[in-house]
Amino acid sequence: MVVGCTATLIAVAREVWAHSADVASQLNVLGLELSQMLLFACLVGSAVWLRNCHDWHKRLMLLDTLCILPNVVVRISFLVTRNLFQRNIMLLSLWVLLVLVVVALDSYRRRRVHPAFGLVGLITVISLYAAYFVGLTAPWIRFASWLVS
Repeated sequence: MVVGCTATLIAVAREVWAHSADVASQLNVLGLELSQMLLFACLVGSAVWLRNCHDWHKRLMLLDTLCILPNVVVRISFLVTRNLFQRNIMLLSLWVLLVLVVVALDSYRRRRVHPAFGLVGLITVISLYAAYFVGLTAPWIRFASWLVS
């Protein structure tokens, strides 16, 4: 599934790249979406591996679901006419806020932060921010341009 989705992402990026005025932003989105696919695969694999540890399994699956949610946030942002939500960093920050709300609700219910949220949630958030900032660099732009050309 991940290989098929990655191939589809690259094919779609080729079409967008050929017809877009803001190529750097589109290549940044490609980097974010490829990172989401990698995180999705890692989180599903971890959740399946820890399926007998129910508290870890359900939290990893929740993070897994949240990991692919930025794509939904992007589509919702098309309904907003303000320029604030047209920037990738704002959409990513909105996603992080959603993750923090889920972690806070679980922490309130349990009276402490579960290690799955504390460790894996932090890694997920940091890796998507890292993907965003790496996606702005010249080496990524060159590589992604080569990938979609």
